[in-house]
Amino acid sequence: MTELELRADGYLMAWNLDDETERARLERSTGVDHHPGGARYGWTMIAADGTIALTGIDVVEEAPDGRLARITGFFGDLATLEEAS
Repeated sequence: MTELELRADGYLMAWNLDDETERARLERSTGVDHHPGGARYGWTMIAADGTIALTGIDVVEEAPDGRLARITGFFGDLATLEEAS
């Protein structure tokens, strides 16, 4: 596992710890697609009953020192061309 994958998983775990009501948890659902200076990965939100509540992707920007500088989350699947028009 790369350092960026570890940081992405760490971010998702931090979200899980911050959710005091234990309503749902986030799990990374894809590999981490690296690009110079950033990456993207998919995630799934699992409801307390075990069903999938939501899916999405995060796009992350790395700081010069390797830390995550910015995380932008997108919720749900991308619309097809037909759906978007």
